[in-house]
Amino acid sequence: MNIKIPAFLNIRNEANKRSDFKGIISKENFKRFPLDTVKSINTDAEVELSCTFDFTNKAIAKGTAKINVTSTCMRCMEDFTYDVIAEFTLSPVANEEQADALPQEYSPLLINEYGEVNIVEGVEEELIMNIALTPKHPNESCNPFLDQEEDFLEDEEVNQEQVTLENNPFSALSQLKGKLKK
Repeated sequence: MNIKIPAFLNIRNEANKRSDFKGIISKENFKRFPLDTVKSINTDAEVELSCTFDFTNKAIAKGTAKINVTSTCMRCMEDFTYDVIAEFTLSPVANEEQADALPQEYSPLLINEYGEVNIVEGVEEELIMNIALTPKHPNESCNPFLDQEEDFLEDEEVNQEQVTLENNPFSALSQLKGKLKK
């Protein structure tokens, strides 16, 4: 998939043609990724867009984007890579009033003097909103110390249950009750 997504689109015109786009946006175009959570962007963004009209006849571009990034795990402080995936609905607007009137699930994009929106900025914004706030390895066993601590806590719980049964004055009654039912 080496086809580049156009940087600017007139979503209304493309919706009239029912245009679909499938391609990439170069990672060099993404300048606003937060450096405190993302150490590097590893791949170009894979993007799919469908320009259409919603039920109110508003031109929209529905799509998905995926990009691979490297972050530092907040559990073990080691670097790891993961995919950031965004599903979105972009809608062109001329001003803030139009943006405020959009449904909550729509992301407004300001149109320029040619009636076009900056798709690259819109996709970048959607990807940024889907970055993990506290990046962690997908498995919880990334830190061997945490595994040992969990095992210790489980052993403590078992020991505590045994102590509770031994110190319980009614444990003899429950054992007797079990014998009577047989």
